[in-house]
Order: sequence, then structure tokens, then C-alpha cells
Amino acid sequence: DSPEHEYVTDDLVRTHSTRVAVEAMLRAETKVNLIVGPINTFTGWAKTLKRQGGAVLQFIDGRKAGKEALERFVMAEPGYYFMGTERMRTMGYSDIHIDFFVMDECHRASNRQSKTFKVLRTVKPEYAVSLSATPWGGKVEGAWAVGKFLWPDGINNSFWKWSTEYLVEMYDPYSYKKFGGEKNPGSIIRDFPSVALMPSVYNAKPAIHEVEVDLNPTQRKHYAELEEDAITFLEDNPLIAELPSTKYIRLMETTLATPSIEWIEDEETGEDRPYVYFKDDAKSSKADAILEILADVQAEKAEPVLIFTHSRKFATFLTQRLQSKGVDARQFIGGMPHDERQWKLENFGKEFSVLVAVISAVAEGTDGMQDVCANEIWASVSDNKVLNQQARGRRSRQGQKRLVNRWVLRARGTIELDKQHPRLV
Repeated sequence: DSPEHEYVTDDLVRTHSTRVAVEAMLRAETKVNLIVGPINTFTGWAKTLKRQGGAVLQFIDGRKAGKEALERFVMAEPGYYFMGTERMRTMGYSDIHIDFFVMDECHRASNRQSKTFKVLRTVKPEYAVSLSATPWGGKVEGAWAVGKFLWPDGINNSFWKWSTEYLVEMYDPYSYKKFGGEKNPGSIIRDFPSVALMPSVYNAKPAIHEVEVDLNPTQRKHYAELEEDAITFLEDNPLIAELPSTKYIRLMETTLATPSIEWIEDEETGEDRPYVYFKDDAKSSKADAILEILADVQAEKAEPVLIFTHSRKFATFLTQRLQSKGVDARQFIGGMPHDERQWKLENFGKEFSVLVAVISAVAEGTDGMQDVCANEIWASVSDNKVLNQQARGRRSRQGQKRLVNRWVLRARGTIELDKQHPRLV
């Protein structure tokens, strides 16, 4: 009588896991079906459900129609419902009837201490499917949380006993226990009750072009002063990095462009605080290098190019810089309205040729880019290896018909070479 659960790995994600999950729902002929995932995946789920089963996917959000959909869902009215991951975290599901539950990008629940995982434990569906290119997140011990949700009675209740059985314990004087990889590689998946593995037919390796740039004199001056003294003056305004974490952030910003600073009043405390930003005319060796790459790639036609950065500030700055040089570019950042996000995803390569994307905003739930784009430029990488891995898979996946070209920009003589770049490769 145990539910029929499936865990979908990276290979299956690259063979259109959305289609597989939708087909599973349709064949189960369940009544109340809920899909949870990044909100920018809604359109993909809705189109797939419509194409395969002719059903309408109802979006649960804060708008009037979304609230009405939520009411129908809570009342167990038969249908297909979609909810963003963040909204899912605000609810409890102990008293809500769900027949079929899909958790897209399930690595968001791989931290057993997270609210996402704790909320998921209250979901009691008849069937459950989890999808992700990186299901365990950045650590193999994340497999326990993902498995515990899918098979509550099939996975050891004790995380520590489970870890002792499957993982290699490592000495760490600063933590109770620390684990490395699996004792027997592949044993976790083999012991999971139901695993679906579907090897991808796309196995081409991208052509990687490493581009090292020299910081311009202004950037280099500020970088050196921050690195040596943790303080530099930007147009007579001091930029101070008192903490190691703040210093790291400021150094990374300086590798992107020459920063500026102004003091603004904090709305909560009423005290002045520094606001670091990039002026429209800021000097940037990376922006110059990107313009050169685009000039080559788009010499004959407006070939689509996706540009990655970890910095929202730089995404906005770079988009404006490209537009000022006649490049038809748009930015893709977190917090965009749903309609704007979908327009950009659907019109990339049609209405405009360059998409400047913040890694955390575009890494998840943007399937279909492989059909449009085979060129990517990494202006910087995220501290989160999982997001970098997700972003890398936007083009190098099934459906891609061309060789993927990947330009990786690195600033010489900076922390990018030894701390940041390894997070990409």
C-alpha cells in the first residue's frame, strides 16, 4: 500500500522531466494534483499539461484568480494546481487532501533544517514525484531530506544513523560530525525504493573559451587598496570593508566595474548607510571584453547570447551599457513580475538577442533556452555551486542542436582565479 514515488535525476531532467511528471499524473487519473516549483516554471508546466492532457493548470498566487484557485485547492476540488516554492512554505498541509504532488527543483528541500523540508513533511499525497538536476543540493547528505519526504517509512528516521550507514565521516573540530562522499558510490540511489534513470542523448561537450582581462587602472587601484587596507576612497567617499565577508563582496564587485558609493538613510534605523552601485559610465574591463565577444558572435546576424553574472547591480549596469552601444539586450533578474519574466523567456532570440541574467534568477525553471541559444558568457559566478551547475545546463542539454560556446571571463590578479572560477568548473 505504499505510495508509488519517483526520484528523477539530472539525466531525466535533460530528457524533459516535465513531460514525464505530467504523463505520470495523467495516467494516475488522480483528482487533486499540486505542482510546486519556481514561479517562472508555471508556463512550461501549463503548456505541457495542455498539450498532453488538454487540462488547465491553475496558478495559486496573490491575485484574485490565484486566491480563488487556492480556495478550490483547499476544498479539494478536482483539478491541476501550481504554487511557487516560496508560497508553499507559508502553508501547512496536514488537513489538505492531495492525490498527486510534484516537487520541482527538489534540491530546495535538501537541507533537513530548512523550512521547505519541514513544510514538505506535512504533505501526505498518494503519489509524489521530485525533480532536479542537482537533487541533493551541494552536499550528498541532502539525499536524506529528499528521500525522507518521498518515502517517510522507507528511510531511517535518524539522519545520523542513515549518514553513518551511507556516508564517509570526516574529522572537523568545529562541528559535531562532518560527512564527505558515499561509502559505496551509488548506494543511496540503489537503495531508494523507486528511481527513474533516463540517460540523455545529448552528450556534446561545450567549447570553453577562457578570457582573462586586466582591470583598468581605476579598478586596479581600488581593488589593491581594498585588498591591502580594507578601505578605498570613491570620489572622496570612503568604502570600508570591516568584515572579511564584506571585503570579499567588495572585491568581487570591483572585478566587475569601478564602483561608486553614496550614503542613504536607512528606513528602519534612520541612520545613514553606504549604498554601493555602478554608474552608467563606470569603467569596466569585463563590459569591454563582452562587447568585443558580441561583435564577433553577432558579426553576421543577431545571434542569441546569454550572459551570466552573480550580481544584480552588474546585470542592470551591463544591460544599460550594451543598449547604449546599440546591442538589443534585456536583463533577467529576481523580483520581475510574472508577465515580464515570461515575455523575456518567450521572446529571447526573437525580439531581442542578448539576455543578461542573474544566475540565481535564471538557473532554475527556464527550460527551452537550448532551443534558442548556443552561446553563453560568464561575467562572474555564484558562490552557490548548485546554481552554477543548474545554469550551465540551460543550453548543454537535450534539444540543443549546435555546439555550445562558453566564454568565461576572469580578472587577472584577483580572487576570481583561485576562489570564484573553481565554483564554475
